Amino acid sequence: MTHTSDSGTEHTTVDDEWSALDGSATLWRGLDAWQVNIAAAIRKARAQVQAGQLDVLGDPADLAREGRRALEKLASMAQGSTAEATAATLGDLVAAYWQRIAEQRDAAPTGIAGFDKALGGGLQAGRLMIVLGAPGKGKTTLANQIAEHVANGGRPAVYVTMEDPAWALLAKTIARVGRLDYGAVLQGRAAQRQAINETLAALAQRQSAQRLLYIEQPGRLSLAEHFASFSTANGGGPGLLVVDYLQRAARASMPAGVQSELRLAVSALTDQLRDLARALDCTVLVLGSQNRAGYGNGVSALASAKESGDIEYGVDVLAAIGEDDKRIAALGCKAYELRIDKNRQGDTCTLALDWMPTRQQFTEAAK
Repeated sequence: MTHTSDSGTEHTTVDDEWSALDGSATLWRGLDAWQVNIAAAIRKARAQVQAGQLDVLGDPADLAREGRRALEKLASMAQGSTAEATAATLGDLVAAYWQRIAEQRDAAPTGIAGFDKALGGGLQAGRLMIVLGAPGKGKTTLANQIAEHVANGGRPAVYVTMEDPAWALLAKTIARVGRLDYGAVLQGRAAQRQAINETLAALAQRQSAQRLLYIEQPGRLSLAEHFASFSTANGGGPGLLVVDYLQRAARASMPAGVQSELRLAVSALTDQLRDLARALDCTVLVLGSQNRAGYGNGVSALASAKESGDIEYGVDVLAAIGEDDKRIAALGCKAYELRIDKNRQGDTCTLALDWMPTRQQFTEAAK
């Protein structure tokens, strides 16, 4: 059913949009339809007030907010979780207790001892972790370093990048492993050619050469493709899937031509990635942007995610990385901190890290 607005344009009603809801594309169309109809309703009511047909017109902002709340509730119900429900009796859980403990102890080390301790031993299978940070503050460097360490330990690792090209991530690894200047590696400076070639030869012999897969995906994010790529990687235990980064991936998952709130897409994608972690029996590590108000020390990651939606509910570990201006780092490094504000694997805490930009390397700060 359609109606004609004051401008003469026909629009599908919100009820009709939601009656046939069958996927995210309809979800976003419904969102746009709701916005159009709220605006049309306000224009019509204002005209009726001017014509003396209505006594009072409610605050348009209040009307819009009420419409948004109703739509978000519908979106939450419609998007839901794609994971299949599971059930177990207390007896089943008792019988499987030690097996679960063994699986938990099979966590993949990150290469940063304090981080592993905070996570109850390392990256645990079936868990979703989100690390937030301001632009250019080391999120990608940290995730790439962890992914290479996991893969070099014999685990499969897939890095989906929607930011840096794969060759730039390789340059970070060359600089770190070869202890070389990152700028020289990026530019392939002649003076460093021999050292770069020696590092390339060493990298080719590492386990990570075969167990770390980079996927450049600037377009739509396809979880099916992630699953297929990850399953083809041979490894010795639960591995790691990195998505770099959350907001761009969420935007790419929205249908072309739809102008809707990004925060709803972020919430929906977070739920899908949590389900994917369980389906793949791996750790999913997602990088995300912070609001400008979240930059700096002492700001909780729970309140600083840009277009965060409801990610704090679906994520197992939520952390934020940024500079620490209260501490002096080691020579040649910058003082950083990794603030873990939600942690289903252990306690919340703040880790002191030293970042060496010239080598694109994070190390745990000396105590």
